Amino acid sequence: MRTTHYRNLDILRAFAVALVFFNHIGGALVPLRSPAYSALEAVGRFGVILFFFHTSFVLMQSIEAMGAGAPWWIRRFYIRRAFRIYPLSILTVIAAAVTRIPIAPHLPPAQLSAANVAANLLLLINVVGGGPMISPLWSLPVEIEMYCILPFLYLLFHSARWKQAAWCIVGVLFLQAAVPALTGYQFGRWSIFAFTGCFAAGCLSYRISRSMNRNWPAAAWLICIAAVTALGVGYSQTIAAEWTACFILGLVFPKVRDMRASWFTKTGELVARYSYGIYLSHMFAIWLSFDLWANILPYNVAKIAAAMAMTAVISVLTYHIVEEPLIQFGKRLSNRIGKSAGLAVAAGR
Repeated sequence: MRTTHYRNLDILRAFAVALVFFNHIGGALVPLRSPAYSALEAVGRFGVILFFFHTSFVLMQSIEAMGAGAPWWIRRFYIRRAFRIYPLSILTVIAAAVTRIPIAPHLPPAQLSAANVAANLLLLINVVGGGPMISPLWSLPVEIEMYCILPFLYLLFHSARWKQAAWCIVGVLFLQAAVPALTGYQFGRWSIFAFTGCFAAGCLSYRISRSMNRNWPAAAWLICIAAVTALGVGYSQTIAAEWTACFILGLVFPKVRDMRASWFTKTGELVARYSYGIYLSHMFAIWLSFDLWANILPYNVAKIAAAMAMTAVISVLTYHIVEEPLIQFGKRLSNRIGKSAGLAVAAGR
């Protein structure tokens, strides 16, 4: 089974990575403790929030296309995700350790201890402690935790009582969001709970997308993205606001017609394809342009142009040399395991 390709989701993912890029390149232009720096961090954080919504939606599609219910399908899902996320993140951690790149603009390099490097390589910094080698790496451990529960959310949203389950989830999430708002409690190493609403919104949107009529104009999707961005950035790190933004996206998406093919959607698809590489490589490009080559590129316009060009080149190269080959290897490996399990089941009969 093939998954449905939505241009609207390409635009969302491209916009998300653009927010993160804007956060860090803007951060290189303003003082560390200025209000502008804090505002830019809010912009980048909401870009990651959009990634969480997008990822949960498309992975629900991926599970359906892979054939949930087939022998060892959950194991196959985990294998595919491991080969999707770890190769480039491992390369990024090694590069950050070797170059001693700053965590973010105006910040020092990360702690170079064996424990911290190992936690970054395994994407476990939010569980075992430590800090990211570069700022964008903070979100990947949260995604790893999300992968652990996503197959079970898929089963839940495909059960006969999925609507009742969805209402229960929304109720639990509402209470969960209210607790930090009332007590100031921070989730700390259980940071996955700060983003469960974002993932749940993507899962819910996927489920209702299978039955709703798309009769709203495509422009409504762009308006929705702009509105929720204003909400998420304006109330940055407020769980209730971030979750509300994601649920608004999740409820609007199934009602909006997909955009027609155009230069705009083709650009969005291209940026979305290379977005993981952009997400992890742009910090190196900014560091080279604004720090190491500061004397060679004396004007900010030249630095920004150089950072954008290097990010594009690095993300394209890493996609075709690292990402795509290992994604395909992970698919072949998971398919081989699925076939072996199917044969074993048939033999057992």
